[in-house]
Amino acid sequence: MANAIIQLISYNKTEYGFIEYFWIGIGVISLVILYLFLFKKSAAKKINVTEIRRLKEKTFFGRKRFALELKNGKNRDLGNFYNEIELANVRELFSKIGIEN
Repeated sequence: MANAIIQLISYNKTEYGFIEYFWIGIGVISLVILYLFLFKKSAAKKINVTEIRRLKEKTFFGRKRFALELKNGKNRDLGNFYNEIELANVRELFSKIGIEN
């Protein structure tokens, strides 16, 4: 993001070409990613059970990804499960403590 800003500030022409629009696009994409990491992801080491809303499951490029949706609107990514037995155990644990799947 900083590189995109420096490239655009140091530019002397008044017209923008392909390269300038490219740097603007990179800057915008960087801002969006920064927003997602700062405000939509949780980096807490410990999360209380009362803060968890549900277990989310998404498919991304054919792989299942799991995350905890917290009550404050943030997500906490979980590691991958190696087999269906581990996943079934986690789902059973969450249903026992009252977290929806």
